Amino acid sequence: MKKVFYLLLAIFVVGIGVLLFLNRIKIESTTIEKQNAQTIIPVAAESSGKETAEIEDSTNQGKDSLITLRNNESFVQSLLIDMNGDGIEDQIIAVKKLADPFIYLIISLQDPMTQKFERTDEIRTGVIQSKTFSLYASKIKDSNLPALIYMGMTSNNQQLLTIYLTELDKKNKISFHLAADLRCDGEISIKDSARNEEDVISNYTIYSYNSDPDKPNTLDQIEQIYRWDQKNKVFAQISETKIPGKKIEAQLLQKLSTGNVNLFEDFLSGLWYQPSSGKNGRTLFFSTEENEVIFSIDNIEEIYMIDAAASRRYGIYFSTKNASISSIHRRLDVKLNGVDEIQVRVIEDVARLKIGTASTWDGVYKKKPNTSILKSTDSPLHTRFMQVLKDFTEPWTNSAGESFQTVNEKFTLKTAHCEDSGWYAVLEIKDKAILQCKHENPEKNDVFYHIDLQAKEEKKYTLSLIEVTVSANSITPTGAPPLIFEQQKLPKSKQTD
Repeated sequence: MKKVFYLLLAIFVVGIGVLLFLNRIKIESTTIEKQNAQTIIPVAAESSGKETAEIEDSTNQGKDSLITLRNNESFVQSLLIDMNGDGIEDQIIAVKKLADPFIYLIISLQDPMTQKFERTDEIRTGVIQSKTFSLYASKIKDSNLPALIYMGMTSNNQQLLTIYLTELDKKNKISFHLAADLRCDGEISIKDSARNEEDVISNYTIYSYNSDPDKPNTLDQIEQIYRWDQKNKVFAQISETKIPGKKIEAQLLQKLSTGNVNLFEDFLSGLWYQPSSGKNGRTLFFSTEENEVIFSIDNIEEIYMIDAAASRRYGIYFSTKNASISSIHRRLDVKLNGVDEIQVRVIEDVARLKIGTASTWDGVYKKKPNTSILKSTDSPLHTRFMQVLKDFTEPWTNSAGESFQTVNEKFTLKTAHCEDSGWYAVLEIKDKAILQCKHENPEKNDVFYHIDLQAKEEKKYTLSLIEVTVSANSITPTGAPPLIFEQQKLPKSKQTD
């Protein structure tokens, strides 16, 4: 009887232990919902919507690493995809390592039983600039294993595109077959030649553009086209064509070919319009002062802050984020076409964009004359008003007891509502003089005024300040009452005559 009692007790204890163990696994496990996306694309934010190109309906994106990163690793991107064809999604994590400039891909497979992720492989990419890095996956024809595709900028500011095919041996261990490894000092793009068919890597055509080594001081390029070679399972070059570039001044070419990002940003500074899009078409406004790009169409503006910039030969690559919603990103690939012409390719929200889909912002842009916010010092308006503000050092006053004074490029403004001081600058926008007041208090925003000077009568001058808001295409009064001041004597430069 005692033996039966102890046997039942032992069974009861073992049963309780099994239940507790299973419950613990259930709590600790990570459940990932299976999705049937044809194209798996990298982690990033939601798309901006209205202006975004056609996107995939279904993607499965991870927003963090599902494995513990080591102390010397920092997260860049991640991608959820079934790597070994077992029907369970695995994860690829892109990381940067301390004391190593390159981005690494960590392959982590999910155990179907425990649903835990384990490191299995590591790939060192040739990309060093995190802001330019993009990670994709696509199908391989007649296979349930994916192809890995990554792009980015190298240490010498070349564009890089690498494609790995995933393979499985008899022991179900994955390995990677290099299908493409392209680098160029121009642009690399992938286009899908079979838009209405299943999205597989064999439908892709790769275009790469290099400068012509035989003509180093020209915009001539060499176009190389690669198509899928099913027999060797690589992308093989099928053609090479020399494309003549527009003639351009040698001095400008030498200046912009140095690789100096600031020089190219200065060249871009100002308003660029798309000739093919009509009167109220698309424009891009590059502001070096505010470190931003303003996208405008039909009086609708989107402001994107520049996160990072990388120069390439006769071009520049920007990584930007939306000023209002920082999770929305755009990348701009800008190529010099001429003294006043650029070719722009915009990658919308890289998390959702299908390979080969063109952005509505892509195209040729011409520079609009006299649109740069900071005009050169030989501008008549700039010269005139800077000289006025330097000459009239006495306070400008009015009958309300308000005053405005400029001394040594600093201003002081006293009104019934406030007393401000700081630094000023004169800008020329749309043929109007604009006074920019930068406050000493960094928490206060800059204020812009349309400034005008009139000779009311002999030895009497009137200065008017109308508060405005400034954008790439317009100057708009805020509706605040204008400030009108007077000077009762001639400026110093006149008094010495």
